[in-house]
Amino acid sequence: MNQFPLPEIEEMTLGNRKIGLGLMGFADMLVQLGIAYDSEKALEVAEKVAEFVREEARKASQDLAEERGVFPNYDGSIFDSASPYFKGLPLALRNATLTTIAPTGTTSMLADVNGGIEPFFALSYDKNTVKGKVPTLNRYFIKIAKEKGFWSEELIAKIKANSGSVRGLKEVPKDIQRLFPIASEISPEWHIRVQAAFQKHVDNAISKTINMPENATPEDILKAYHLAYELGCKGVTIYREGSREKQILERKKARPEPVRERLPDERRAVVHKFEIGDSEGYIMVGLYEDGRPGEVFIQMAKEGSTVSGLIDWAAVLTSVALQYGVPLADLARKFRNTRFEPMGRTNNPRIRSATSIPDYVYRWLEEKFVPEDQRGNGKNGQKLDSKETETNHESSGLGCPDCGQVLVYQEGCQKCTSCGFEKCG
Repeated sequence: MNQFPLPEIEEMTLGNRKIGLGLMGFADMLVQLGIAYDSEKALEVAEKVAEFVREEARKASQDLAEERGVFPNYDGSIFDSASPYFKGLPLALRNATLTTIAPTGTTSMLADVNGGIEPFFALSYDKNTVKGKVPTLNRYFIKIAKEKGFWSEELIAKIKANSGSVRGLKEVPKDIQRLFPIASEISPEWHIRVQAAFQKHVDNAISKTINMPENATPEDILKAYHLAYELGCKGVTIYREGSREKQILERKKARPEPVRERLPDERRAVVHKFEIGDSEGYIMVGLYEDGRPGEVFIQMAKEGSTVSGLIDWAAVLTSVALQYGVPLADLARKFRNTRFEPMGRTNNPRIRSATSIPDYVYRWLEEKFVPEDQRGNGKNGQKLDSKETETNHESSGLGCPDCGQVLVYQEGCQKCTSCGFEKCG
């Protein structure tokens, strides 16, 4: 017998003698019957199974009641015809409630079936255990695929890359795709309808997850709760995709392949001349037909091969990033305020000084092509005028021990113009 923490709990438990006979492997059964989980036929099967289990449980409980008596709290219960709570079904039972549907997480693993009445989480997934991840592949799908002749080892990798689903895989026949929906492909309405079909013949609550997409709104969740209430469910569990940092079962999410949007062979361009201190250069920006920047070229005069090479590298990186859809505002935030020679005053009244060539280039690109409300800092997100940089210094080439910026020599001292670090002597 269980040990109870309080006498009142023990009295109530023994007085009602509730038990929770349940089931598991509903999804397995449907597949073997050739029935899709989210179908009217599945609802019919769910009701028949739940009704059968409860009726057989009631027969056994009635037999025990004849032998040992009804549960102690029978008088005044829903089965007592003299009770104000009587529901029209006079039954002499040994147990106040008989059926429930639990998650059956561990027991279903031992039986090698799907837990409770849940649909398949995925056909290929990793199960997190104390010993690490265990790869799992649906055995019913393997059997059917081999019988119908479309099985291959390559198919395993394709299913895993497709978020554990066979939907949309050309190797898998359409009727088989329909037979094997995974939890995330079943609408919240169908999750609830299946649970409600069982609930008609289950005494206690049912453990059932209502899967929702990552973009589900509070209104979507409220709608699901209302539907569950209207259909008679005693409780539901909402799970929004990605809302938990760690979960027992994990499927690999399918990510769309990145698409590079190349510029047309003939395109318009903007050319901008600039000066930083004694250095002079040009920025050329190739444009898409709608005016968006798609490539950047930077040409510097009188600069050594190292600086020119780094500037070319930055321009190529920026061009590729723009063509793959990286927002220019994000690039500008990363490269603004970098500090190295050449630096100093500019000939641009909107950007009066620059701490490096990339600092000037990305601030100019941001000013030219990024809307004000999307810019990095200052009023409306943009600050065009930086604090003027003094030009009577030489770069030391050393990094600041506090913030990492390049130190400069001023008046015989190494100074950081970013955080204020200073070392003399």
